[in-house]
Amino acid sequence: MNYPYPQYDPNQVPQQPQPENLTNEAIVAGNTAISAAAAGSSAVAGGMIISESGAGAAGGGAMGTTLATGAKTGLMLKLGIGLGVGALVVGGAVVGIKLGLLGGGGGPGGATVATPGPVDDSIRKFDFSNAKISIYGQQYQLKNGIYRDPTVPGGDVGFFTTEGPVYADVDKDNDLDAALILEWRPNAGHTTTTAFVWQWDSGAAQQLTRQVDMGYYGQIKGLKATKHAFSVQGTTAPDVATARSPWEKIVFGIKDGFPVRVKPTFGSVDPCPEFKDHPPTGRADKATVRVAPDDKAPTVGKPGDFSEVEAVPSAVSTDTWSVVRAKRSDGTVSCGWVPSSDVTQ
Repeated sequence: MNYPYPQYDPNQVPQQPQPENLTNEAIVAGNTAISAAAAGSSAVAGGMIISESGAGAAGGGAMGTTLATGAKTGLMLKLGIGLGVGALVVGGAVVGIKLGLLGGGGGPGGATVATPGPVDDSIRKFDFSNAKISIYGQQYQLKNGIYRDPTVPGGDVGFFTTEGPVYADVDKDNDLDAALILEWRPNAGHTTTTAFVWQWDSGAAQQLTRQVDMGYYGQIKGLKATKHAFSVQGTTAPDVATARSPWEKIVFGIKDGFPVRVKPTFGSVDPCPEFKDHPPTGRADKATVRVAPDDKAPTVGKPGDFSEVEAVPSAVSTDTWSVVRAKRSDGTVSCGWVPSSDVTQ
């Protein structure tokens, strides 16, 4: 079986985000305002709060209140002269609240504190051990976490799950996404590890088209999940004769359906380290840098955003796209991709 790639610690369950900068006084004041409104001819039923408008007494200390109701949406907005309180009510339960001081003219001031509902963890029900994985147009059916090449006797050639799945809300849409590492064990050649990523979308686990790997001569390990990101340790080399780069931490998430590096700078998950014996192959200062070799991929930066953009030797470059190292004037660096036609010598 041909190598399917072109040449080119414990799971941390995300915790529910907590409101910040809410003082006891603000909460007490908000509760007082809500109680005052409830006492002022209000009726509560099935997620709706309905009330007549209450005229506020003159002066900033008055608790004049206006209640507005959307019968179909169950959205209640309450504004007081001394304090602004906004709450989203669903089935009688408050799932979001806004507190802010109101100026003498009644205009809202202060920040909104979002309190989303529980994170949707439906992706945990997806059977990753028996999933069908797709890579570069080919599909492989896992069985108990393994795909064995049926054409090779002995069953030692194929994909083997080595880490994961782990879960995190990496696209920040309030539902969990997933990642796992599969090791490709060939009949001959290099054993290669790859992180596959699934996004929960439209009620189903959708595998991203691109994966996270360090190329034919690289390795990844140590898959972990934090609240809004996955991370691995990775090392790479441009060819078999070159020593691998130092291990580096790659923190990544999802943007527009692509895996993207999110720390320390935004960029491609594909590596672009410097190698002493492999100088840059050209410049692409006038090119738009993207996170993947795709015209629809999110941009890392446009011409003028970087002090220099160098095309670098890489085991993951293609015939039409080149990996680049984009340097900023502040010293930060992002990896990315540009069309090879934009690279000049």
